[in-house]
Amino acid sequence: MSRIKRISTFILCIVLLAGISSLFVACRKDNGTESPSISEEATEHFETVDVPEEYTVEAPDADSYYEQNSKIVTVIDAQDSDEVLTEAETYTTLTDRGFTQFPVTSSYSMGGEYYDAEDVNNVGTDKHPIYETYYITNSDDIWSVFMINGVTMAYPASYNLQSNLGVQVIVSESETIMSYDSTTNKFYETIPNKSVLLVVTVEKIDVALLELLTIEEIDGHVK
Repeated sequence: MSRIKRISTFILCIVLLAGISSLFVACRKDNGTESPSISEEATEHFETVDVPEEYTVEAPDADSYYEQNSKIVTVIDAQDSDEVLTEAETYTTLTDRGFTQFPVTSSYSMGGEYYDAEDVNNVGTDKHPIYETYYITNSDDIWSVFMINGVTMAYPASYNLQSNLGVQVIVSESETIMSYDSTTNKFYETIPNKSVLLVVTVEKIDVALLELLTIEEIDGHVK
């Protein structure tokens, strides 16, 4: 699990720095800094640089970002949303779709406070704006699976690491992408610009689908 967590955390940070709307929250802390954890596999692609001990990165303004990089469909205050699922509802939804390899986790409270990832289960009554789990296919392709404001999306980590498209890909059950920004504590439903993010739309995200979405199959959808 630790290896997958390191890989996925790094991937999500790269997504954020590339300006991918659906994963805007992934590397953000409640103080507005970013703290990427870089896997051994990824570090070999980068030169070593000296970083000042007090170096921080200002969190980008969510409203400005989405206005510039997508068509905004809706903006909802997280605490006003009726679509956020409880821990139990999320756990049941994801495990019913076959996502049982790794725990379902949450890292944000409904007030936008960040905390170390905690597992959720089928009896929890608390709600969280974003949940995450992982899946490794029989072909060893790594996926991150998110539920944000009740919306399920899947990030093809292995594909995006290997792709030469110059733009990230995400799998969604609609043409819109659901995002969460902890600084404003808001959900953003957007249609991202194709120069920023390519959305592969499917009927239902589950284990059976991810097994079918090999790197070659994803290529067929986006090229």
